[in-house]
Amino acid sequence: MNENMEYLKQAVQFALDGDWDAAHKIAQDYADDSANWIHAVLHKIEGDE
Repeated sequence: MNENMEYLKQAVQFALDGDWDAAHKIAQDYADDSANWIHAVLHKIEGDE
């Protein structure tokens, strides 16, 4: 299992709570497939400026 999974779960929870900045910071800290997917979903939901 992905060793960063607990951090990534935390990023998802932050996103669900509406704290996009915190979720984004966590997702950007990692470069594995799961983190990249979460990062992409965050961009899809919140949009890009």
